[in-house]
Amino acid sequence: MSAKSSLEEILFRLMNVEKAHTSSDASRQYYIELHKERFADILRLCQSYVASPSARVLDIGRSELTAHLLKFYTNVTTLGLDLHADDGGHREASSMAAVPHVTFDLLNSDRVDIWPECESFDLIVFSEVLEHLSVAPEFVFAFLNSLLADNGIIICTTPNATDIARCIVPAFDG
Repeated sequence: MSAKSSLEEILFRLMNVEKAHTSSDASRQYYIELHKERFADILRLCQSYVASPSARVLDIGRSELTAHLLKFYTNVTTLGLDLHADDGGHREASSMAAVPHVTFDLLNSDRVDIWPECESFDLIVFSEVLEHLSVAPEFVFAFLNSLLADNGIIICTTPNATDIARCIVPAFDG
């Protein structure tokens, strides 16, 4: 076996171990418990701006947040990577099997010529995705804006990186 093949095999095994740990049912349940308050807060925020349960809602990135949005909104669509190629994240796919999905990689937001054509939306939920993108936010927001209905709204959230408790690292006394 070549050195390259050995390295590829090692990386493949490490990725499978990581996926088993981070995408297991136990990991999913932990994630849901940890973030349920945040999901509830985002749903309340959405409802405060778009109160109609029949509003056309686009959730960027299918996730457990999608399941929370479905508790109130009856017309939810998701947008993101191909669902067959993207098996990561904490989501229970069977409960969202009937949710329409628009396949588009936001990293291509700078390519107006390949933006997908789809309906317009009253509410776009863009929660904790922006920080994962390596394309200028201006392109992403221009793309999302193109999907908004008249008087539509985008709700964008990002993690609070300034939480001081997350920034303090204890000194090592060696």
